[in-house]
Amino acid sequence: MKTLADFKRAMIVGSKWETIKHFKDNLTEITPVRECSKRQANSFAFRTTLPDGRIADCWLDFPKAKDVEFSNNDTITIKNNWGTAIYKKVTP
Repeated sequence: MKTLADFKRAMIVGSKWETIKHFKDNLTEITPVRECSKRQANSFAFRTTLPDGRIADCWLDFPKAKDVEFSNNDTITIKNNWGTAIYKKVTP
């Protein structure tokens, strides 16, 4: 991935993403690999296990291009007013 458009194309239902950092929450230890469960034109949802064991969808808006950085190893860093999130696509 090198552009935001590449990220949007890669974020399909069923794709798996390693959560290196997820804004300000502490769910990274509980759900290190998250699966895209839903996708819309402007947002997507990760299936997440909550601390009490329930499973929920965590909705996120697609970021603006100015808020993202890409590494050469398919890692995306999103920085906005919520904090920083770092995801890496898990290849099958």
